[in-house]
Amino acid sequence: MGIRRRSSSQRLMKSMENRDVRLAVFVVLLLPVMTVMALYLVLSREEPVLQTTQVHGGLTEHLYPMALTESSEEEEGGLCILNTDVVFIYTPACGSEVVQSVLFRFGYQKDLFVTLPVRPGNPSIGSGDVIRDEDFLHPSVNFSRPNQLNILAHRTRYNKDTMSKMFPETARFITILRHPLRRFETDFFASQIYRYLREGSSSSAASLKDYLNDPKYWEIRKSTSSCTRNCMSAVLGFPLDDTMNMRDTQTAMDVIKQLDSDFALVLIYEYLDQSLVLLKRHMCWKVQDIIYDTRFLFLSKVHNFDYRARPENLADSFRRLNMVDYVLYDHFNRTLWAKIAEEGPEFDEEVDCYRNILKKVTQYCHTNTNKTAFFRTHKWHEKFKVNKDMCKMLLRRSKEWDGFLRRRYYV
Repeated sequence: MGIRRRSSSQRLMKSMENRDVRLAVFVVLLLPVMTVMALYLVLSREEPVLQTTQVHGGLTEHLYPMALTESSEEEEGGLCILNTDVVFIYTPACGSEVVQSVLFRFGYQKDLFVTLPVRPGNPSIGSGDVIRDEDFLHPSVNFSRPNQLNILAHRTRYNKDTMSKMFPETARFITILRHPLRRFETDFFASQIYRYLREGSSSSAASLKDYLNDPKYWEIRKSTSSCTRNCMSAVLGFPLDDTMNMRDTQTAMDVIKQLDSDFALVLIYEYLDQSLVLLKRHMCWKVQDIIYDTRFLFLSKVHNFDYRARPENLADSFRRLNMVDYVLYDHFNRTLWAKIAEEGPEFDEEVDCYRNILKKVTQYCHTNTNKTAFFRTHKWHEKFKVNKDMCKMLLRRSKEWDGFLRRRYYV
């Protein structure tokens, strides 16, 4: 009996030793696989810091990982159809220069035809309400898309009938508005309106405060054709009288209702970034299509020149003489936020991502390096790059674009 027990015990110990050996072998074999998997996870994870990679020639290209959170690119929730045909109605001192620059660059990069005035350097197309064939250039037969107009971004007054004939049915009409008083304050200095507001033979011009203190008084003494009343409404085709006013409130509301139907989107300057992201979504564009250098806002004189507080009664008197513009602005400000609400709760997240990109692009364009900046794939955009050539395009003004595009189309 004792011999059998020892034999059984020995067999049990030997069996346990063999199991331990097999387990050790399994761990040894599994360890390389686990190491490779761990290394892959580490290398594939996006770190929210600036990274660099060495490339040929000893140059370093920067990587700007833009993820606000670690997330993968979401699949499209629905059908998105690219639209490249845009009619932009330029409104003065409303940030139109920024939108115009975005559209010029988009047209150039997509090999589209941007409608140009016949006379080089002219900021406007047409005169008054009428746009004739001889007011704008058509694509030459050598252009990749002859007889096709894609983008209008030069200054012109809205004329639905004429513009609908100029552009394909797919064209989307857009414009931008700004708070009327803030718009006027900017235009007062940018257009030097004060030079044309003088009392009698006096050599002193009216100040902004002088004008706002009694705008009706100065309107009579104005010696310029520059618009000072209901200027946004005038550009959008409202039937204003000789005093740039509209006494019939119902007629004004009817025009606004028609504009609401005609325009795919009305951007609001005070919410420019939200407006551009909404434009991107509606047109099925990419984030790099709506990038602008934030310095452009100041270089284009769309910021306010007078930050001092003003008495409330001055704003009231201005509002009474610009009631059509106020009704127009208030309506489309509400419309913008209604459209944003329809986009869902993640819209703000995309706007934050977009602002982060604008900040990084502006910082990069301020540097003296000739290296290329890359933005990694993110939930709200695919991977893209920014180089110094793009930085130059971001700051190119309307007159420069005019000559640049002419040479491309006709040389």
